[in-house]
Amino acid sequence: PRGQYDFVDTVEAGQGLIHSPGHDARTIARATDRAEDVGYVRTLQDSVHRMMTSIKEVNLRVSYQAQLRRQESKYFYTQLHNSQTDHRDIRLEIDVVRGQRTAYKTELQE
Repeated sequence: PRGQYDFVDTVEAGQGLIHSPGHDARTIARATDRAEDVGYVRTLQDSVHRMMTSIKEVNLRVSYQAQLRRQESKYFYTQLHNSQTDHRDIRLEIDVVRGQRTAYKTELQE
């Protein structure tokens, strides 16, 4: 089927036709033009490669941001836990001071 569409490889255009003494300049020029037309395939492949590279870069950035947010969340929850513990400790100290005050008042009244 390849011959049916008159495709020319870059290898054929670069080596087989140009180095063959049986082809005239017009045949060689036509083969070279066809070989250059295949350049759009390279452009398409380059575009696909750039697109895949861009997707990989985006995935890396998203992964980095997700990791960063997890670390920030962990830090936030650690701070929250510490503040809740501090709050509980302060409430206990207040209760102790109130109990001491009540005991002192009772002692004074006796």
